[in-house]
Amino acid sequence: MSSPTRYFKRWSRRLRDFGFTPEDTRILALASFGTSGGRDVLGMHWVATYDQPLMNLWTSKQTEIENRLDAMRRQLLPPYNQVKLPRVHRPEFVEHLQR
Repeated sequence: MSSPTRYFKRWSRRLRDFGFTPEDTRILALASFGTSGGRDVLGMHWVATYDQPLMNLWTSKQTEIENRLDAMRRQLLPPYNQVKLPRVHRPEFVEHLQR
């Protein structure tokens, strides 16, 4: 289970600017600014979802989202300046890659 970190809310608000729903922004923000229970892992590699509108918006806005995160990262201290965007795919795709 992932828990929000310091910049989770800020990144959620910025994702909202791209047209994501409040629920989607929380999921996506956790994937970059979430941590494991032991607080030894920051972010996630993948978001697995069947939400096609979420995947479509994420794909179509990828460059803009990356640019927005880059601007934010330049202002952050470690380890937050190292966060990355997750890949967003259907669960079957992620499962296939894990094999």
